[in-house]
Amino acid sequence: MSLRLHNVPGLAALGILIPSLLTFYIAGWYLYMAGRDLAEREMNSKLTAVGQTADISLSQSLLIANSSPETLFNIFATLRQPMGANALSEYPGYHPEIVRTILNRIRTRNHLASITLLDQNQIVLIDIDGGFTEDQPAVLPDALFARLAFSGDQAEPAPYYRYDGERYKRVYVPIHNRDRTPVAILLLTPEVSYFAPLVQMQTWLVIAAVIGTSFISALTFAVYRLLIAAARSERAMTEADRLQSLGAMAAGVAHEIRNPLGIIRAIAEELSDEIGGEGEAKEMLFDIVGEVQRLNGLVSQFLSFARSDAPDDGADSFDLGALIADTAHFVQKGTKSESVAYHIEQPTVPIRINMDEKSIRQVLLNLLINAQEALEGGANSRPAAITVTLDNVGELARIRISDTGPGINPAEMKHVFDPFFTTKVSGTGLGLSISRTIVERYGGTLTIKSEPERGATVTLLLPAGDPVRK
Repeated sequence: MSLRLHNVPGLAALGILIPSLLTFYIAGWYLYMAGRDLAEREMNSKLTAVGQTADISLSQSLLIANSSPETLFNIFATLRQPMGANALSEYPGYHPEIVRTILNRIRTRNHLASITLLDQNQIVLIDIDGGFTEDQPAVLPDALFARLAFSGDQAEPAPYYRYDGERYKRVYVPIHNRDRTPVAILLLTPEVSYFAPLVQMQTWLVIAAVIGTSFISALTFAVYRLLIAAARSERAMTEADRLQSLGAMAAGVAHEIRNPLGIIRAIAEELSDEIGGEGEAKEMLFDIVGEVQRLNGLVSQFLSFARSDAPDDGADSFDLGALIADTAHFVQKGTKSESVAYHIEQPTVPIRINMDEKSIRQVLLNLLINAQEALEGGANSRPAAITVTLDNVGELARIRISDTGPGINPAEMKHVFDPFFTTKVSGTGLGLSISRTIVERYGGTLTIKSEPERGATVTLLLPAGDPVRK
């Protein structure tokens, strides 16, 4: 299916908008991931350094310094019993509270949310605000990193993740005895302050995304408007070239045809006078004269459409209301149907305009005849009526011609002002084009609104003072 020309600006705008937004978002996502990785590495380094400091502090405790991985849990279990505490009372450095005090001090100084000491089997030895039960196995979603830290003898940071709207980050650090043998695992969980750079980066990225999206959308809309303006300008230039060509053609037609038509008419009238009386030959000559007159009228319409000079310099002021009444009476008198009612509404104070009266009369004739023919040619359940309203809108004289006919099809509405476009069998399609050309020469406007089965309304705006001539 071929694309229509009027869809090109919209498709071009989408062709700019979608790739631009995709590129912008992909770049933003890449920056976010790179920034998050950098923030996470910095967080890992900080927590690892805290864990290494804790390792040094705990290795100086007699309880940790003289333990082995196999005996540490048993020592803690024994020392928690009253008998065990009394039995080792002469060794104050073995008491778990000393270890708890060291861990609590580390947690406070380094802004940790919790700190937990685990044995090699991940049984909780000491827990400070971690929510674990001491002397019981810890349920860890990232237990693998705890085992890696103990077996690999180095800090193991678990990946950053979010759960239920909360941010989580853990680092497992091996704790050594005096012989630098891993005897326990320290679980460090940071406070929300550790995530502040990451949250700030996310906030700035969201703001940048909103600003960037708005800028790209605004730029795309500007390009779209420019493409629309360019397309309209191109259509206007094409239309102007076409009208200029039609004007030249009309002038040539008038020059080449009018003289032979005049000769044909003169010969037909002379033959008609010589024949005299009645008969078939007389009727044929009468038909020739009628067709010559019709062709001459068609040539005159071409000339009127092609004339692109300024309005007559000899234009004078006249009463627009009187001209409307006279023209409506003329059209009503020549109608084929007497059932069409005319309603003319105008102010008590006359509205005068300074234009060529014959040109404005031609416009009114075209519009009223179109309304009359719409009522005669279209079936409608409403009473046939034409209403002509004259009033002022600021410094403009406004004429509205409404009919109760069948209206104009939306598909045809786009072409009503196109030269030679007509739905009538014997129409030329120049009436509305000529009318709008005349009106625009005086600085006025001519518009049409219509709905199927609800008639049509033509609005004519003309300068009430001296017109702006084009």
